[in-house]
Amino acid sequence: MHTKTRLKSTIILMITVLCLSVSLAGCGTSTPSTKNPTTQSQNTTPRDEDAGKGKTKTITYDKFFVKHYLFDNANDSPTHVAKVFKEQHDDYTDAYATPDGDVVTTATEKQLEANIKEYQKERKEFGQAFNKDANNKHNGYHFQISKDGRTFSLWCDNKLTRNNYVMTLGSIPKINGGLYYLNGGTGPWDMQINIYNCHSGQLMQQYPWSQSPDYQPQDYGA
Repeated sequence: MHTKTRLKSTIILMITVLCLSVSLAGCGTSTPSTKNPTTQSQNTTPRDEDAGKGKTKTITYDKFFVKHYLFDNANDSPTHVAKVFKEQHDDYTDAYATPDGDVVTTATEKQLEANIKEYQKERKEFGQAFNKDANNKHNGYHFQISKDGRTFSLWCDNKLTRNNYVMTLGSIPKINGGLYYLNGGTGPWDMQINIYNCHSGQLMQQYPWSQSPDYQPQDYGA
């Protein structure tokens, strides 16, 4: 499925803006689409519901995830996030924001399965694009994702391009967060980021993604 979703739109916009800020020629790598998730209030676990359209699942995106991962800007709101989700008729049957700031969506079992498969496909495509980059290959750049999906480790140096920075650190954490909720996760979710120098193996930066610093490759060492 190729339906535009909030997560997809956010990442494409992020990559476009960041690449243009460096140079129009510096963003030659095509960027796969990326979808967005949604959840029910009070940390409710996904459940079957009779919505008159067959069984549906409720997915609740916790307010922390909504604020740090799904907002387009500082003036965004859970209500707007829910509105965008609700308009994605191919992906969800309904969506709304709770007074606490969670975003709750419902999807049929077929939609849920399709959303999970597309998230996994998109994560794989981002990884393949990163690994095929000539500069990344030459410098031995690579990354690992922990089995629980909560830690992202990247080996690089000060030659890491802004496009590749966004392709990995700007997209994969959002995809993993989406998969966490689509697979039944509840409560706050964040991803730990570890950046190592690819030559020395030294840990250069460590932070939760919700507190990501600006793109500063000089901090990754030569």
